[in-house]
Amino acid sequence: MQVKDSIPKIKGIVDIQVIDKDGNVKAHYTDHNLVVDSGIALILDTLVNNKAHRPTHMALGTNNTAAANTDTSLKAEAYRKAITSSTITGNSAKYAAFIAFADYAGTISELGLFADASDTASSGTLFSRFIPTTAITKTLADALVISWTITFSAS
Repeated sequence: MQVKDSIPKIKGIVDIQVIDKDGNVKAHYTDHNLVVDSGIALILDTLVNNKAHRPTHMALGTNNTAAANTDTSLKAEAYRKAITSSTITGNSAKYAAFIAFADYAGTISELGLFADASDTASSGTLFSRFIPTTAITKTLADALVISWTITFSAS
């Protein structure tokens, strides 16, 4: 009998909706993101050392430098928000945050998912980083709904 090894895969998907004051979706972005080395290290630390690490915050930034496995922070963090909900469905964990109208205004060129973080910029450990193909503009007349799904699979 032959045993085939499978290499587990971690895939992240970010879904961003820009909502106007009337509740209309002005723009919608969905794309893959990069689970970085420090995020993988947190998973391993949880498995081996029985540590309890979990994503707690999302951050927005203004630098569009390509995401790299070695990233440990956003390149130009501009705003940070605590995750408002987290759920598990099958082999996926989904994290959501709501950025209210008055919370932030500006151009968003990078997003990060942080574990064990606080509301202080650059706190915690970067789990995943996303660079949208085109910058996202948020005014004070817009809100953002951000969902970040991390899926684990055997292939």
